[in-house]
This record gives sequence, C-alpha cells and structure tokens, in this order.
Amino acid sequence: ADEDPILLETSFIPWKFAPGLTDDDCSGSLFQLLQSKYNLDIQKSVETLTPVIIDKKTSNYLQIKEGSPCFKVNTLTYVCDTPIEYNYGIFASETSNFVIERYYSKE
Repeated sequence: ADEDPILLETSFIPWKFAPGLTDDDCSGSLFQLLQSKYNLDIQKSVETLTPVIIDKKTSNYLQIKEGSPCFKVNTLTYVCDTPIEYNYGIFASETSNFVIERYYSKE
C-alpha cells in the first residue's frame, strides 16, 4: 500500500486445477486469471483470522519490528464443494482493518 508492505502471502493451488500457472503472469488478480484462463468458477472462500506475533524473517519482509502483533489469515477457496486454493497471509496489524465481504461471479 503506497509502496509500504502490508501483507506477506502464500497460495497453494493443485496443479490439476491450473496446469502451467507457474508460467503465468500473476501480477494482477489471481482469481480473475483462474476464472478466465482455467475456467474455474470460484464460488466461496472461508477465512480464519488469528492474532500472531511475527518472527524475524516475516518482520524483515513487512519492514516492521520483530515480535510485533500481526494477523494471520488462513483461506480455503472453493469451486462447488472442492477446495482449489489454500492461502495464508500475515498482515501488519498497524496498517490493517478488516471488513470481509466476498461475492464471486463468472464475469
């Protein structure tokens, strides 16, 4: 956000759902890419938000003090009843405020 890191995020997507994804340009919306190129009709995400204290490695990425309070978000994203993405992210708490409302459509 405005050149300051606020999130360190990692996503796992089974190869069978998006073969070749590692070669794609993922600098934009991952969900738009999954929908347009891989025809995945993403329907919902379930997120769990947990307070955590960050370690040195994460603090370096987020450019904040080691031991700072942060939020860990675990997400499972589904097509029908099949999970197609597991994601976890660490948000810097000083810059984070959460209101989560998600709708997915084919457009």
